[in-house]
Amino acid sequence: MERDDNHFYQYMLNELGTSGSRDGPRARFKGRIPPKRIKKTIVNYVNSFVKCSQCSAPDTVYMKQDRVTLLKCQACGATRPVKL
Repeated sequence: MERDDNHFYQYMLNELGTSGSRDGPRARFKGRIPPKRIKKTIVNYVNSFVKCSQCSAPDTVYMKQDRVTLLKCQACGATRPVKL
């Protein structure tokens, strides 16, 4: 995904409503969380912060313009604001 590991980890914690710990590339979440819920949360992250909303390509980068962070697609050139 080429995104900040900490951003993804914090997103997962917030969306799952739990606490956890990180050990290198591995994350551990406290409590019983069904695999379907984890998969749904990852899909929501990818749709919100990785995929282009116009062409659905995953080739996107973050750009800072003034005080707004934009998600720019390298495939079609579309941009949209994202809230990090």
